[in-house]
Amino acid sequence: MRLKGCLCWIGAPSRSHSRRTLASAAASTSAPPPAHQTPPTQTAELLHNTVALLKRYPLLDQTSWSTRLDSAVADLQHQRRARVAVAGEREAGAPALVSAAFDDPLSSDEGLSVALASRRLGNAPEAIALTYAIKTATTPHEIGIPSNWLRDNNTDVVEVVFSVPPQMSSLDLLHLSDATILVVSELVLLSPPSLRFLLLELSGKPNLFLALNVLDPSHTTSLASLSHTLSTLLPGESHPRILLTSTFLATTGLLELSSPTPSYSVFQTNYNSSGITALKDELVNAVSGIHKEAPKGSTAPSALQLQTADYILEKAINAITFQGARIEDELSNAGADVASLDIVGQEAERRVLNELGVRDGALKIPEEEVLEARKALDHLFESRLVWWKLPVMTDDIVHEVSNVVDRTYLPHFEARLIFDTGRLMNVSTLLSSKIDDLLSTRAFLPPPNPSPPPSFLLSSLYSPLMLNKIDAASLACQSISSSALSSSLIARRKQITAKGGPAEVAQGKAQKIVVSATSLTGGSLLAGVAGQLAEFAEVGTSLGIGMFGTVLAAWIAQRKWSKVKKHFLIDVEQRVTGGLEDDLGAAAQRLVDRALYPTRTTVAGASELLRKRKAAFDSFAVNLAQIERKRRGL
Repeated sequence: MRLKGCLCWIGAPSRSHSRRTLASAAASTSAPPPAHQTPPTQTAELLHNTVALLKRYPLLDQTSWSTRLDSAVADLQHQRRARVAVAGEREAGAPALVSAAFDDPLSSDEGLSVALASRRLGNAPEAIALTYAIKTATTPHEIGIPSNWLRDNNTDVVEVVFSVPPQMSSLDLLHLSDATILVVSELVLLSPPSLRFLLLELSGKPNLFLALNVLDPSHTTSLASLSHTLSTLLPGESHPRILLTSTFLATTGLLELSSPTPSYSVFQTNYNSSGITALKDELVNAVSGIHKEAPKGSTAPSALQLQTADYILEKAINAITFQGARIEDELSNAGADVASLDIVGQEAERRVLNELGVRDGALKIPEEEVLEARKALDHLFESRLVWWKLPVMTDDIVHEVSNVVDRTYLPHFEARLIFDTGRLMNVSTLLSSKIDDLLSTRAFLPPPNPSPPPSFLLSSLYSPLMLNKIDAASLACQSISSSALSSSLIARRKQITAKGGPAEVAQGKAQKIVVSATSLTGGSLLAGVAGQLAEFAEVGTSLGIGMFGTVLAAWIAQRKWSKVKKHFLIDVEQRVTGGLEDDLGAAAQRLVDRALYPTRTTVAGASELLRKRKAAFDSFAVNLAQIERKRRGL
């Protein structure tokens, strides 16, 4: 059962099974307590709080640090054996160091040396465990050996041999180990990228040692070079302790014991000079805490377990903080992009309204065109519609006014309004491209697969509902016609000659004036003729009576027509021109609002999503800061 328990700690060698294996790692050596029991340490409480925080705010998804936290929580629920990891490249001598430390040619168990010598033959896994067993037993991932050192120190050893950066499952084992030895060759020191990566990954880990494998430990040139490289690679940090070892001398001593005539003095000289014994003594000192604070039969976690759990908690918080900073940066960048689009929209609105000439909600009409239109109407009334032409122009007044109004009533201003409407469409197109640029940024991209990881949603502003609203707003914006802005001017122009309008009223009054003048003239002429026929007056008197009536009729007609003209021009100005500026200003504002509708819809939708994401992140950051503050106070 011990061999099986260590297999659970080691886990399967492939990356695809590393998470499942590590989830059961710490709980493998003994059954965990019921789920309702809480580990009796503050470290365990902080681990629980961190795991709970990640469930509410899944920043790490199901990454290795999330799994390591789960393993650390389970690890503190019971007493366990110490864990020692030895890692390095084959050429650096990592397998040779493990063999030198645990091989015993004089052991009564004949399979011990064979198992150790053959463990790396063929397609061996990257990580192999060495555990205590009464008799040698082997599996593809574990070797049980009758080692007194493993038994007396209540320790399991895992050997990780790699040629590229270790698999994730192997990294999990190295992080969860209580003591770690990185084997370094004196020929390449820390030149291999995989070893440098591993050293940076495990920086700050308690009980981290570098075993410098040399031919002759008495020569310390490579030791000075390694120390200098460490100070360069890890500036300002506490460096792992360097131990000089020589697998060559240790192997030479062990081979001496296997010879037909072994020399124990040669063995002792070579083996003691190899530094293997000193290395094992350092490991004993590192794991001794598991005996000091975990008496036999105790289920409380030892100081060594708490030390490893503290390290896992610290590194996990660092990983969470790093990922949190990434989320915060992405939200900040997205917020800046949304704010930039909002500013572009506001600036476009101010610029367009200013260029259109909108002031205080009214679009100013060019005074020169208004004066030109009025002069044209004045000329019409002074020429073709002069009072003495009314008898022959009575029924053509509306037509004449219509011809003049269509030709002179703000034609250039109307053309400018149509042009400005086209410019508004160009502004809408420009803003549409800005919206597309925003939606093509990382924060607004759709998930890479139908089932994205939970952490994707923490900084993602992708929303199908928001995209549908933007599409609907864009379609509404595209329906703007070229006469959308000039329609108010056209409507006001038509009011001049429309039924019941100023021109028709003037024509009706002109007809009455003509009828009245005709009646007065006819009446006076008849009175003169009647007086002459009745011989009531002389010829001159009768003629004077007729002429007086005619002149009076003409004078009255001229006076009345002047008033009609005056009222006509006032009506045109008050009913038409006077309200046109307000109508055009309102129309311009409506058009600008329609042109900016997609932009405002995008900004509003994105801002709401940003508000929710930032609120969730701020709550997470506060809780994480509380956990970190309590951890520092341990």
